Amino acid sequence: MNLLYVTSDIPGSGKTLLSLALAQERIRLNEKVGYFKLMWDTIDSDDDAEFGYKLTGQTSNDSVSTLKVMTISEMLSCNEDDVVNLVLDKIATVSQTFETLIIEGPSISIDGRDLTNISRKIIEQSGAKGVIVISGAKGLDNIDWLELNKTFGGFLSGVLLNSITRYRFNETVRVMTEQSQKSNMRLLGVIPEDRRLLAVTMLEISSYLNCSWVNGCDNSRHLIHNFLIGGNIMDSGETYFGAIDNKVVVVRGDRPDIQLAALSTSTRGLILTGGFEPVEYVRHEASALDVPMLIVNSTTFETVEALGGLIKVANSHHAEKIEMFRDLLFDEGADINLSGLFN
Repeated sequence: MNLLYVTSDIPGSGKTLLSLALAQERIRLNEKVGYFKLMWDTIDSDDDAEFGYKLTGQTSNDSVSTLKVMTISEMLSCNEDDVVNLVLDKIATVSQTFETLIIEGPSISIDGRDLTNISRKIIEQSGAKGVIVISGAKGLDNIDWLELNKTFGGFLSGVLLNSITRYRFNETVRVMTEQSQKSNMRLLGVIPEDRRLLAVTMLEISSYLNCSWVNGCDNSRHLIHNFLIGGNIMDSGETYFGAIDNKVVVVRGDRPDIQLAALSTSTRGLILTGGFEPVEYVRHEASALDVPMLIVNSTTFETVEALGGLIKVANSHHAEKIEMFRDLLFDEGADINLSGLFN
């Protein structure tokens, strides 16, 4: 059986994306794959775990989907050897169920607490192949390659650098390759930044802005990559709105002319500002095209300003995002070597 353990330097570095993208790749190879997140947000729920179980086709009858080791807060208050022993018992319980089991462990640093030894001991004692994900979005200057080698030694299969901006990509590859080689650490590859992974859905926008729905709640899970402001424009509406696909248009609720122009192009949704209800014809057109509409009481300027904070709610819980990340790992031209992680 393939047993893979994924951790990261700090939360938010991409270990859930990596775990589930690798799971999807093995599923494509017709393997029975399990995803197992060790530490949950609460004792009853964890969004990553629930999404991962659904994505990999694990049901409530699968033993792994009903396993909870402990919550993150419980882990932080426990003796690390007790945590490791409990995890090893859980792994042994489910290890024969799957051809590949991908374990998402806790980050090696949470709230300033060093948890490196927990991951090292789990990797060492379970025989798993370990991978650390480090995000370039938070800077790479503090990577201590020698310390990683000292701590994990031969038990770590390698390091993946994630979300490296394209303008510094080649230089990062060169510098990080040199540093990893000097410390005898294996650099598995460097993953370029893809801002589509920060996309959100109309459902998430609605929750974030505290909107009311006009229509289309059932069609609100498409990823939104662009926003346009519908104001007084010099070009024709079709030219202006047609220049960008996969968009949501923010427009005053009392401007049906602009709303109809937006609806004449490829539009994922309308956010109607000022608290105005749409006129009946706009409502009919949006429903016929299955384009969701939301109403907010704030002005267009205030709404656009608030949308800047959406990055805080962006997450990996969308099948398209997992597929995007899988493409970054395995598409032709990707300089990433993961072949040693699986038999």
